[in-house]
Amino acid sequence: MATLYLICGSSRTGGWGTGACYGAGMGQRRWSGHTIVWIFAISVVLFAQWPMLKGRWYQWTGAAPPASAIVWHTEIDTALAEARRLDRPVLVDFMADWCPPCVTMTHDVWPDAAIVAAVQEGYVPLQIDIDRHPDVAQRYEVYGIPSVIVVDGAGRVMRRASFMSAGGMERFLAGQD
Repeated sequence: MATLYLICGSSRTGGWGTGACYGAGMGQRRWSGHTIVWIFAISVVLFAQWPMLKGRWYQWTGAAPPASAIVWHTEIDTALAEARRLDRPVLVDFMADWCPPCVTMTHDVWPDAAIVAAVQEGYVPLQIDIDRHPDVAQRYEVYGIPSVIVVDGAGRVMRRASFMSAGGMERFLAGQD
């Protein structure tokens, strides 16, 4: 019973009608409007910040990303030349090692089997570290990372997006963005 008293926020001698339970009977909890608003607000913040939090967790724990079968180009000119040769668009992932959502994509999106298959079948993959190639980021007007864009063989932007889960990336690669 002591746990129940503590959950309800009343003291042993105060009875069930005091504290956070606001007059609820034994075993029942009545939520105030403020409590519900706070729970909703915290849920929204956690949902919006999930990629950041997950990426930070991967960084703090030193977790190595799963192996990905995607062989990334790192130079824009070689990727564009291959895109022209293969008549495929270039999938460009603008990222940085210090970026938590980028780390999350490295762990959760790029190793996904459906993503690997879609990239290998239809794209020339290019990963640009914005710290090493700020000129390329500026050329494509990338102001936030992660940024994922699709360009044609001439380097013209066809589509662009930001952080995506594996499911979102699958739809993006299929052109359903």
